[in-house]
Amino acid sequence: AQHIGLIPLVIITPFDIQLVYENGEERRRFMDTLLSQTDREYLESLQQYNRLLDHRNKQLKQFAERNSFNQTLLDTHNERIAPFAQTVYNKRKQFFEDFLPLFNTKYQLISGEAENAGISYESHLHTNDFLSLLKENQQKDRVMERTTKGIHKDDWKFTLDDFAVKKYASQGQTKSFVIALKLAQYDYLKHITQKTPILLLDDIFEKLDEHRAKQLIELVATDSFGQIFITDTHKERVENIFTPMSITPNYFSLSNLQTATANE
Repeated sequence: AQHIGLIPLVIITPFDIQLVYENGEERRRFMDTLLSQTDREYLESLQQYNRLLDHRNKQLKQFAERNSFNQTLLDTHNERIAPFAQTVYNKRKQFFEDFLPLFNTKYQLISGEAENAGISYESHLHTNDFLSLLKENQQKDRVMERTTKGIHKDDWKFTLDDFAVKKYASQGQTKSFVIALKLAQYDYLKHITQKTPILLLDDIFEKLDEHRAKQLIELVATDSFGQIFITDTHKERVENIFTPMSITPNYFSLSNLQTATANE
């Protein structure tokens, strides 16, 4: 935890597509990773919440295993975890309000304003405080032997022209959506930390068509971006993208780096 946020860094990989297609855990991880780099209180509150959530879930399992129940003991768990849940929720909500305009700007640049992209933040705490939520769902939690409602179920819903990206977007639209998310992450980090993050593009040209690859490079080649590292298995492909832009990257091959390391 002491190292998180020391060096602002954004990485874009082909696996980022999981932000759209996988469950809410991937999208929560996206939020948590970004906020943890910029807000120490958020990181500590999230760690405490996860630790106490684990304790509460173990307690619920023990109640079921022993066929017993202690309301006072469960209330103690609830009261300990509630302040951390509220802190995490408040900070996620504020982050979302700050992040959404950045994302919208990036998506419009990448897509050429072809459609309207949207993100909505879904949380059980929108309509209830955490303690009330736990009390309302206590019987269900006892049956399921786990905490069924809370910030650990928060999610983001992605849409294009009000249709779910996961179900209706084309492959190109989905890739543009994800790249816009990551570039908005870059802008957010830069604004909050007042440092220019390092950008890593890991093997993305393998999954992007030539047009979108050039769009992305044109975006990150501007003065607003700092140091960029790109990995690719085909040097010629990278050269073909950079040559028309009059940009001359520094190339390092893996075999040369391995040789240099061995000699040292």
